[in-house]
Amino acid sequence: MSAIKMIAVYPVNSNGRGKAEMFVTRDTAIEMVDARLATWGNKKFSYIKLVKKIAEIHRPAPSLSPNVRVMDRFVEGEPNAVAIIDAYKHKYAA
Repeated sequence: MSAIKMIAVYPVNSNGRGKAEMFVTRDTAIEMVDARLATWGNKKFSYIKLVKKIAEIHRPAPSLSPNVRVMDRFVEGEPNAVAIIDAYKHKYAA
């Protein structure tokens, strides 16, 4: 299984430091920049900054809680869902 590179999304007028608002895939980040919802934070394309307040933007990132849809995707073997379920198994194992 290969790792999925995630791009950090920072709020308006942020310098790209501190806690990110959310993480999205590279394809989603490119779509957000193309739709003028965000701008690239640096020349390395390692994070994006939102143009609007976070409350006005629909969050494209999938849910990280093990709900019914995540469980269905886990059964199908989707890598994101498998990672979410594994994280919850290890969290509650102690």
